[in-house]
Amino acid sequence: MSMFLYRFEQKLRSYEPETFIPFWDSTYESILSTPTASVLFTEDFLGGGTGTVVDGPFKNWNHQTVGVLIRNIANSGQLFQRETIDKIMMKSFMSQISHPDAEFDVNLEAKHGQVHAWVGGAMDNLDYSPADPIFFLHHCFVDAIWEQFRDYQVKRGVDPTSYPDVTEGHAANKPMKPFYLDIKNGEKQYLKNKDGYALKWSQLVRYEYPKRECKRNSDCKSSVMVCQEEQCMTMTAHEYEVSKAQEYEVSKAPKPPRRAMTAHEYEVSKAPKPPRRAMRAHEYEVSKAPKPPRRAVHHAAPVTTPAAPVTTPAPKQGEDYLPGWDSWYMWRKKRSIVRYIHSRYPYIPHKHLQYLARRYRYSLKNRRRKVDRDVVIKYKYSDEKTTPIYHSLQNTFTIDGVEDIEKWVYIPIIVYYRRPNEVHYDAHPISHGHPDMNKDVFNAYHDAKYVTHNVGNPAKNANCYHIGSGATKIYVKATGMNYNGFYTDYALVDERQPLSFALTEVGVRKPSGQTPSKVYVSAHDPCGRSCKPRCLVAGSNPPRYKACSGALGVTAKGPLMYSSYIGDAHLNTYDFSTLPPTLSNKKVFLVFYCDHKEVWPWDK
Repeated sequence: MSMFLYRFEQKLRSYEPETFIPFWDSTYESILSTPTASVLFTEDFLGGGTGTVVDGPFKNWNHQTVGVLIRNIANSGQLFQRETIDKIMMKSFMSQISHPDAEFDVNLEAKHGQVHAWVGGAMDNLDYSPADPIFFLHHCFVDAIWEQFRDYQVKRGVDPTSYPDVTEGHAANKPMKPFYLDIKNGEKQYLKNKDGYALKWSQLVRYEYPKRECKRNSDCKSSVMVCQEEQCMTMTAHEYEVSKAQEYEVSKAPKPPRRAMTAHEYEVSKAPKPPRRAMRAHEYEVSKAPKPPRRAVHHAAPVTTPAAPVTTPAPKQGEDYLPGWDSWYMWRKKRSIVRYIHSRYPYIPHKHLQYLARRYRYSLKNRRRKVDRDVVIKYKYSDEKTTPIYHSLQNTFTIDGVEDIEKWVYIPIIVYYRRPNEVHYDAHPISHGHPDMNKDVFNAYHDAKYVTHNVGNPAKNANCYHIGSGATKIYVKATGMNYNGFYTDYALVDERQPLSFALTEVGVRKPSGQTPSKVYVSAHDPCGRSCKPRCLVAGSNPPRYKACSGALGVTAKGPLMYSSYIGDAHLNTYDFSTLPPTLSNKKVFLVFYCDHKEVWPWDK
């Protein structure tokens, strides 16, 4: 990735010489109680994070293959966690943090992929993820983690150029396409995979890592970060809006009147100045003498936990040397981070802002100054309403690189959801005037025949959240197996109840002729816990379902169990012969059961 980022950055500099790629340290979002509330996904920074991006520097962004820029943040995946990075830094060999030998919690490739899924939209597509500019900021951070890991290898006496023992396309001596240094006899001389581990790459880059710990806001060295509980945290979008509004109010505050001069001060200001002494000949010669060269000042990079990275020694000629290196690659300037980007809204401590605002309101009241018009501030962002529960999902409708909704059909899906163990709601039973604050009324049931098993406690995401209303989303995703395309939607369920269900749908490629559309369908809750697929038993009456993998083949043969429109996919599952209409399971081929049992989804 160092090589790819370097080439990309050099191409950018052919248009703007001072350009550099910042990195996005997503751990700062992960420590927020609501990561989606981060100021990063506002119009002053990377633009919106939900649906089509219509504001910010990338509004109206249109990729020649993927089309419009789409994001669906926090509907899947997970951001980098600081604990994960610290664990990675404790390892000594690349094989311990990469496929195929790394454990999942320290697998850098797997953890990097989870951030792709968290951003969603184009970033969640393996082939087209660079269509979102955030791809480069994310991968720059992954590269920063890797460089820090290599620095620790040097400290521990481990050779950072040692390539893992892998085979096939990632083997050490396989060509690293499309990177080549020369063309001989009409053939490109590609670099080898092991060349990506060359120490020279570390000499081209210097990363500056942001501070984690702080005592005051100024320690965080960014206008959009605040110091809370002695650690630097990203502002939420709402906090950022409030700070801008307060600055605007302060800027409009009347200036105190200037004190009039006394008679003596006026006389002194008008008195003639004494003549300037003429320069002596020796002084003139000294002033014209050449100045000695100014000494360069070295600024040490900020230190990050657990220790600061060290500079890797430059390799010598003959050791780890690549042909054509000196003539092709140029030394580059250091990279920075997205949090150091200059903002026209410098941070001012809130207490000081509140004092100035009170003084301004007091002066308006007492001096009765004339105001042209009242400015009513309407806040666009609310920390609570930035959570995924408040937003729909925008799909790209892309199949094999072409955006076309006419190529999609939709299959209905029913999701059954068992109440998880960790939830608790503010609806308490009251007996004889005393509420039982340790229980809620929704989790009280006595008919054990309806309970098939105890709810388990499988692993879940670090940022697992629940809102007080009980509404939650179960995400259903369809990934093409014989076509390049995917589709994600969700079912809204009530997790207060012991068991609830909802109807949703997923899109698949429209089958044609004798060619079926093969698709893998999966489901999970907001905490990342998988649901179990069940497929309709052919000819069963009443309908019965059996365990299946979720891999389907959708054909154009009747009876069709899909629809050309999303609305029809829902309505066709109901029997309208009676009122109210009833749900007909025989028209639903696939259901999911989310019971939090500690087994794999494909287990019987």
